[in-house]
Amino acid sequence: MDEEDIIVNEGNDGSRRRKKKESKRESSKRTRYADQDPELENFRRPCNHNGPTYECAKVEMEDISRIRKDFYEEVDKIRQDIKLCHFISVMPVKRHRSTREIKQRNATVAYLLKSRKTTMRICKTFFIAVFGVTNQRIATVSKALEEGAVPKERRGGDKISHKIASKKEKVRSFIGQLRGKESHYNRSKSKRIYLSANLSVAKLQKLYNRKCGAEYRVSYDMFRNVFINDFNIGFSSPASDVCSKCTRLQQQLKHENDLEKKKEIIIEYRIHRKRANTFFELARENPDNTISFCFDLQQVQPLPRTPIGDAFYAHQISWYAFCCVSMTSRNPTFYVWTEDLAGRGATQIGSALMHHLDGLNFDGKHCIRLFCDGCGGQNKNSHIIHTLMYWLKNKSPENISEIIITFPVRGHSFLPADRAFGRVEKILRQNPIVTHKKEYVDLYSEVGTVQSLGSDWKLYDIKELEKTFKKIKGISECKRISVKKFETNNKVNVRVLLNHNLKRSNKVDDESLPVFSSSHEVIHIEHEEELTSVKDILLKIQRNVKEDITYFNVYRREIFNCSIRTLKRKEFDPYNTINVLFSDVDGITEGAIGVGGPTREMFRLLIDYLRDSQLFVGENLYSAIINGIENCEPSYSFIDEDIASKIKHIETLYNLEEINNYIMEDQIFSIAGIYHIDQPEDRARVMKDKMKDAKNFIKLLIEELYINVNRNVAESQMQIKRRKHVELPIVEDKKLLRSYTITKRDSAFEKLLIEYDNDAWLTLAESTLLSMQIFNRRRPGELERILIANFSNHQTIESTDRDLFKSLSEANKTIANKYMRFEIRGKLNRTVSVLIDNNMLP
Repeated sequence: MDEEDIIVNEGNDGSRRRKKKESKRESSKRTRYADQDPELENFRRPCNHNGPTYECAKVEMEDISRIRKDFYEEVDKIRQDIKLCHFISVMPVKRHRSTREIKQRNATVAYLLKSRKTTMRICKTFFIAVFGVTNQRIATVSKALEEGAVPKERRGGDKISHKIASKKEKVRSFIGQLRGKESHYNRSKSKRIYLSANLSVAKLQKLYNRKCGAEYRVSYDMFRNVFINDFNIGFSSPASDVCSKCTRLQQQLKHENDLEKKKEIIIEYRIHRKRANTFFELARENPDNTISFCFDLQQVQPLPRTPIGDAFYAHQISWYAFCCVSMTSRNPTFYVWTEDLAGRGATQIGSALMHHLDGLNFDGKHCIRLFCDGCGGQNKNSHIIHTLMYWLKNKSPENISEIIITFPVRGHSFLPADRAFGRVEKILRQNPIVTHKKEYVDLYSEVGTVQSLGSDWKLYDIKELEKTFKKIKGISECKRISVKKFETNNKVNVRVLLNHNLKRSNKVDDESLPVFSSSHEVIHIEHEEELTSVKDILLKIQRNVKEDITYFNVYRREIFNCSIRTLKRKEFDPYNTINVLFSDVDGITEGAIGVGGPTREMFRLLIDYLRDSQLFVGENLYSAIINGIENCEPSYSFIDEDIASKIKHIETLYNLEEINNYIMEDQIFSIAGIYHIDQPEDRARVMKDKMKDAKNFIKLLIEELYINVNRNVAESQMQIKRRKHVELPIVEDKKLLRSYTITKRDSAFEKLLIEYDNDAWLTLAESTLLSMQIFNRRRPGELERILIANFSNHQTIESTDRDLFKSLSEANKTIANKYMRFEIRGKLNRTVSVLIDNNMLP
């Protein structure tokens, strides 16, 4: 589990064993020594000897085909020559005839073919035709037999390998001294060593050439050949989740020049790595009387899961998977749920952990060892420790006396659960489309057991345990937590260890706390009652929506009054489906209607109006709260002075934020009729209902709601805007408007020349901007963003393009001199040029 550096020579187990690709040279050699006529279609008998010396005519075609097929079974020349030796016999010369010329031959060569019944001697010409070889090749084999040797390959050969042997040995020595790491995932199957991700074969070759002498320098091809064929090493991928302290110390060590400080950094780094490795050493231990497993929460998966890019921007439900697995990474158990059922906090983790502990077999065991990462919101908090305390005290077998939970050093938290998640993610990559929860369950079932929330396990309100057990301090800095059970007084003791091997520590127990009674049993969370966010509130409402439709006909400028009229109808039901139709003052309605864009827009406008209105500010807010309390339960007649003073305090608060905080802290809505209700359980139920309604009401008002409009809806809205009939002003109206703005601008300017007047200044500004808007046909928002610096940088045509100005006629020069140009910020923050009349300049 740890990542100790490994020297390449110590962990090397040979080459990388790549499959060698056949070169063109090898391919042509194979073709050269292959049978060119396997079916003997071009074979012709060169002779018909049938005498006592040669029996060529007796050789049948069946024998020729069989001998030739056996000969060409090997496409290697030397192997074929060895087979030829079986058909050639070299004998001494039996009789020398006297001739004037002295013959150099001392042996006679006989060529033989074996049929199924006998061996026949044939002539050399027939022998060459049968095997398809050359005369020179036959002579070479015969000479080898005459010398009593086996045919050898004498062509070519390596004439320089002995010259570069020392260079290769230097390269092997250099590579063997490199340091690398083993893989997390396949170290049992492969001994490959991985070097740093910032290295490469080319970098190593350049580094070697710089360090060695000139006589030992090698080319890239030679270095790569040794690297691949003599070592089983590769390069790791860049790490994405590394320890911040390791990275900081490594960088400090790299740039520090002071030797003393370097020693301090090295010592600190070694101590840090030693502490990190201690966690993995503890995880590898397997005492006889203990049971060990780890747990972790997987990265969130989307539902639906699809490779379509547009789906990324659509609303997706998050799929959560919590894994409990033994330290061998075998037979994991996945506790799965979706975000519409629950979140992913301590409540969900503690409930799943308790269910997993209930299902384990603890025969012959006395201690439970748990390993997990140090995520404060999920694993490393008082709620999880309280859950373990509760289980150990009330639900554990008698033989279990201790639970030890161990956390790794941050940044060094590779756990067996990560291997299980890796197997799951490999399956998910092979199945890119998942549209239903059941499909996720089936895929996770290929790796381990799946427990679904609601059907296989349920949630418990473990945060209620804070009322029974003391809060444990120092959890965030600790590395081990020990929970022990004492049989003598039925107490649970918690020991917090700041380091993995320390024995002295803080201690917390339940000495002053009462033993769990039946009223403190862990409570099952009902999703319909416990609403913790706006999403939960809206999801609850959504589940109760009916198919009946209520129509809203609203006018944008009177959104609140139009909504109130609809809400006051006797037949109005808040759980009906709502259809919205926008109309103007004259009753002309828009084209869009339905539960999509118009409905979202109406509620967005309505919430904006309520948030900004005076109904919930200052004294009006105080009156609304008091009236709301009275309307909830008119029969309240008894309010003591303490509650009355709390309600009176609301008058001093000003905004919803303060009201919400005050309500949640002091719980002033607990006045919900507890004085005139006799039964305590009824009193608690009414109080809980009123508190829930108050929280939901305040939360819906405070929370910011954003409207997500998909691409199709946005395009439809744009099409409606483009198709909408717009009456353009006539030319006469434009001229009148221009004349009016010039008159207003000139009169305001004349007033300001005499004395400053605020109304005249505003009139001058409005008329000037309006003139620029009409003449340049720009949007009001663009002109509102004009800066004084932009206006001061105005230019004339003569100052920007003098040659163009000179090319104009006199009439056109007069027109061009009437205007100035400067730049403003337009749509999408682009630079846009506008023209102004010289009369607008001071």
